[in-house]
Amino acid sequence: MNTKHIILMACAALLGATQANAQGQDLSILTANTDARTAAMGNASAAAEGMYLYYNPAAFFATDKKFTADASASLFEKAEGTDGT
Repeated sequence: MNTKHIILMACAALLGATQANAQGQDLSILTANTDARTAAMGNASAAAEGMYLYYNPAAFFATDKKFTADASASLFEKAEGTDGT
């Protein structure tokens, strides 16, 4: 075997041994249950009232309800002692 084949085989072996993490773990806050009824049923939902957007986003276009969106923000001052001083 010549050097070119050895290098090619070594690269193939190294690339084949790497771990594929394309489908990593989600943020835990995003996988938390948003509805008490669904949590009580063991995370089984059938488009619970008002929570269908979390479980079936396509149902948003099939509803006849009025859509509203709210946003809020709060500012908190720094508490003493949290930075170790």
